[in-house]
Amino acid sequence: MKKAVAALIALIMAASLCGCSVTIGSPESTVDDFFNALKDKDSETLILYTDNYDINTLLNNTLDEEFMDNIYGDLMRNLSWEITSVKENEDQTQAVVTVEVSNSNFSNTLKNYKNAAVKYMKDNLYKEEVTKKVMQRECANIFAVQVNNTSEKENNLVTKTVEVELTKNDTHSWDMKVTKELSKAALCGMKWPQ
Repeated sequence: MKKAVAALIALIMAASLCGCSVTIGSPESTVDDFFNALKDKDSETLILYTDNYDINTLLNNTLDEEFMDNIYGDLMRNLSWEITSVKENEDQTQAVVTVEVSNSNFSNTLKNYKNAAVKYMKDNLYKEEVTKKVMQRECANIFAVQVNNTSEKENNLVTKTVEVELTKNDTHSWDMKVTKELSKAALCGMKWPQ
């Protein structure tokens, strides 16, 4: 085992002395890793992308963890993707990966939630046993039900084509830019209640 590790280190050092660089991964595998992490809620991978509002909301919120995991599972239940092309520039420092992203159409989920939540609040506003905390919890449950209903609908998939930009970094791996367009394609119109 020590010989194998020593041989690998020698190979990497020889490549760097010759002016060659060893690239870790490929643009295609970086994009695949991102979508797999999104689908499986791999926080260790997604933490790299928390500058994106949607990913930050998915990972960092004040809701109960089990409750949020259920919403997350429904959001990602039907997420799928297919890489259709990979283009790298001449010196292989930048790439564009074209991906067809499919998911349930969540564009009406917030509207449906608002309608159901307003009805619940009107029906329970003056009930003594319904405190502000109870009302907030019930509204969160209404939102979870709307997300679940959307993910369970048949023939509700939307597919969008997105171009993902990547740049090779100093460690010879690829940095992926998560744009609003990519988030919208992955979450398919999902908007969060305020």
